[in-house]
Amino acid sequence: MNSKILYVAIVTVIAFTSCGALNKDDAVIAGSVTVDEAIQRAQNAPVFVAVAKDGNMEAIQHDPANAIITIIQPDESGAFSIECKDYGLKSGDEVFLFAFVDNDYTGSIPFPTPGDSVGFYYNGFKLSYTIGVDGEANILINRQQYDFDANIIGILDGTESGNVIVIAYAGDFNSSNFSDIDINAVIGYKKIVKPANPVNFTLPVMPYGYNVPIGGVFVIALLDVNNNGIPDEGDKIGFAVDPGSNTPVALTVTQGVVSASTIRFLMQIYGEPTTNDPPLTISGQFDAPAGYSSDPNTKPIFIVVAKGSDPNEVFANIKNLNTQTFDYTRVIQGENSFALTLSRSKFNPGDSVFIFALWDKDYTSGLPNATEGDILGFVMNKNNFAYTVTLQEGGNQLIKSETQYLFNGQNGYSFALNRIVYNHNAAIRFQLEKGSLNDTQFANGTKVLCVAVYETQDIAQQFLQNGTYNLDMDKIIATANVRVNRESGSNTTVYYTMPVMPALHESIPATQNGELFINNVWVLAVLDSNGNGKPDDGEYIGYYWKPIEIGGIPIPFTYVPSKLISPLGDGTTILNKTVRFSSYTY
Repeated sequence: MNSKILYVAIVTVIAFTSCGALNKDDAVIAGSVTVDEAIQRAQNAPVFVAVAKDGNMEAIQHDPANAIITIIQPDESGAFSIECKDYGLKSGDEVFLFAFVDNDYTGSIPFPTPGDSVGFYYNGFKLSYTIGVDGEANILINRQQYDFDANIIGILDGTESGNVIVIAYAGDFNSSNFSDIDINAVIGYKKIVKPANPVNFTLPVMPYGYNVPIGGVFVIALLDVNNNGIPDEGDKIGFAVDPGSNTPVALTVTQGVVSASTIRFLMQIYGEPTTNDPPLTISGQFDAPAGYSSDPNTKPIFIVVAKGSDPNEVFANIKNLNTQTFDYTRVIQGENSFALTLSRSKFNPGDSVFIFALWDKDYTSGLPNATEGDILGFVMNKNNFAYTVTLQEGGNQLIKSETQYLFNGQNGYSFALNRIVYNHNAAIRFQLEKGSLNDTQFANGTKVLCVAVYETQDIAQQFLQNGTYNLDMDKIIATANVRVNRESGSNTTVYYTMPVMPALHESIPATQNGELFINNVWVLAVLDSNGNGKPDDGEYIGYYWKPIEIGGIPIPFTYVPSKLISPLGDGTTILNKTVRFSSYTY
């Protein structure tokens, strides 16, 4: 940098002030500086505080004479106070504050260089300081400065327009509240005014705290509708995404230029409704999987609370960042307990919600993402055939009692991480047939619970011997709630598609040679006559069928349950026969 230019700029500002040409506002910027103990500091290396016009780090690094308003030295305790009127500043102005240890200071104009250490003032998500509003400015110097020059380029997509803050983030997302991000992991920060069309951007990466290569970096854009610098009601969050999808992707920052491709505004931020009610919370425990421990090398577990009609919809919402349907929190490493405050803009007492735990075994940073080989667990009640729980006002508790869990005092629940996540697009397509039902029972609009189960025992024999078959939720690989839809006079319905769950119980052999391959699959249906979404005693059962054979010869008009002829693989399997209702009941 050119020390003489910076020196002339500062002297000029002071001289201009002394002539009385600037405002007479009595506001001050006061605060303190602390140096992190882990920072390498040369003996007697001084500390300085800088006030910059804005957070344009590119200008601060390459054109400090025009970007920096002043540099001062705090006292020995770290305290400092800056008279705003001396620099043409007044209450309501926004400035950018940073402090640094100048390890190679020689008595000239101070400025951070590689080997020094830096810290920034921030207030939550906001990196600027509003004079007369933000109060005491406390700055922790905790980032070493490295020697590299890196930029991220990309496109801000969409028709959204207005003030946008673009950041590069190398940290974790420990909850669904984006105000909770770790500011110390922000390695790029830039404000842009976006027109109502796509626009290119270049985001300089700050050489503070991280040295290249920097992996797991997410590029995030905040459409700051009210221009207050923080994510709040009405704002939108955008991510760099994979081409052709809405899945956020991380990149690796290296020396030079790296592309973030396209940023799309995917997440609407909703405000919390005003209420005098207590916080809506969920706390509890889970059965930790083998191998999970407090070792920092062990990957984290996340707890997710979500709304949706079935597990497949929940996973789709999470993948597509439909955050209005879910909240999540990261479990403290090695622990098997959790506590989560739910947003009342998303959830209300009386809502039915899914609660599941994800052990993200390939997690590096950023957002949790269920991928092949991860371990998952649902809160479910096998006695009531329930994948969901109902929220009550205030606190909700999931407590283990001996071998079972109680949710708000109701027993029969389990919460174990015992399902393996697979990467597939498998589904089963089928028709329902009236079979032994009458037209009233099989009327249009009647609810039907459809499932595919993994079962090594012959279900036909179980029907013949016991007159029924009881569903084991651990054996279910697909489920769908549908309604009868058939043309007048027809005994069969339209086709339905039932996606296979993305996570299957660990006892189910689901792959062969790295591909989805599930043998012993049976497709069943329960006529949900009372419409409660679960099988109840006395409700009629249907099944994928075959005729009874004697000596290899099929007997006409006989129907018994049959497993699928071929193992279930990836893609959509269309059944060659209907799922036909029988006189058997649950």
